[in-house]
Amino acid sequence: MNKREHFKLIWDTYDFTMSKIVKLEEDYQYLFSQINNKLETQRKLPAPLKEAFLENARDLQLVYNKQLKTLQEIISFCDENHAWGNYDIIPEEFAVSKDSLKELINVTLHLEEVLKDSVENVESLLDF
Repeated sequence: MNKREHFKLIWDTYDFTMSKIVKLEEDYQYLFSQINNKLETQRKLPAPLKEAFLENARDLQLVYNKQLKTLQEIISFCDENHAWGNYDIIPEEFAVSKDSLKELINVTLHLEEVLKDSVENVESLLDF
């Protein structure tokens, strides 16, 4: 596998994780909304809703972790192969700066923290 193919493989993994994140975040928002609605109207959560919410949150955490690893892999690959701005290795349509990737890492880390906090808050509500 040449460097361009290797980069494309890493990028395909990144694209795959992004598509999973989008779907899981949509599901998370829906389930979180359902929890809020149930708590407002019934003050009690059905067990299947609680299980679905916690399963979705676990899946989302796993995909955030995969995204972080993939972003770091892109950075490492580009550093090791002096690929930043080298269109022989990285096709121009995939060109992105190292700073942008690092910012995306920081955003993902923040999303992980928000997810963790919201799950803890919901779990504490579920204990009542």
